[in-house]
Parts: sequence; C-alpha cells; structure tokens
Amino acid sequence: MASRTRKFESLLESAPYALAGTDHAGVIWFVNHQTESLFGYDRAELVGRSIQMLLPEYAPAVRGGHSNESIADPTSRTMVRGLNGRKQDGSEIPVGISLSALDTGDVLMMITLRPR
Repeated sequence: MASRTRKFESLLESAPYALAGTDHAGVIWFVNHQTESLFGYDRAELVGRSIQMLLPEYAPAVRGGHSNESIADPTSRTMVRGLNGRKQDGSEIPVGISLSALDTGDVLMMITLRPR
C-alpha cells in the first residue's frame, strides 16, 4: 500500500498544472510543486489553510467545490472561468479552476488551478 501511495504522490507532483487537494470545507491538504511555483508559497504555508487564500477577496467562495450537489455527483468538470488567482505577493494571475473527484476515503475533491 505504501508503494501505491508513493506512486500516487509522484504522479501528482509531476502534473503540469497546479493541484490543490481539499477537504469538504475547502481546507487544503495537498499541493504540488506547480502550485508552489505559480503562487509563490511554500507548501507548508498552504496546507491546513483555506483554498480561498489563493483567490482575491472579491472572488466567490469556492470551498473546494464541496456543495451538496458536487458531493452527490463528483464528476470532473470546470468550476469557475474568468477568475484570477492571488499570488503570495498580492498580484493576480488569470486562472481556470477545475474540479476532479478523488475518493481516497478522507478527501473527495482535487482542484486544478491553471493559467489561462
């Protein structure tokens, strides 16, 4: 089982997009290197914090996309278009946010943040 976990983590790290795994409340439990590079945070600064910290204050609440509807139908889909992400230095970058279902027992959703 540990070997599978390492392979899974390696796969997420090698993804070309920024990935942030969240729990149902939108609290970040995982980010990959692309997330660190794109937003300018170390993963230790992101894990345990709300996904909202990667969005401007005026952005609608994402909460990891964990509405009752998304939990009932956890299919991969684009969640938000035309949104900016907020980097650590406060500057904004255009991003697209997609939702992918991952049922790992503890976590249900993975958020993909990618430059537009």
